[in-house]
Amino acid sequence: MGEMLLYDDQGNRLYLNAEEMKGFLSAARQKPARDRSICETLHFTGGRPFELRCP
Repeated sequence: MGEMLLYDDQGNRLYLNAEEMKGFLSAARQKPARDRSICETLHFTGGRPFELRCP
C-alpha cells in the first residue's frame, strides 16, 4: 500500500478541510436525492469520487 499524499504532482491539495467539508455537505443537501446521496456517501465513508461507480 502506498503512502498517503496530501498534494498531487502539481501541488494541488487532495482533501477538503473541515470548513470546506461543511460547505460541501450544505450544498449537497440542496441537490436532488440521487446527487445528495452520492455526496453523503463520499463524506461518511471516506470514499473518493473515482471509487464510485455511477450509471
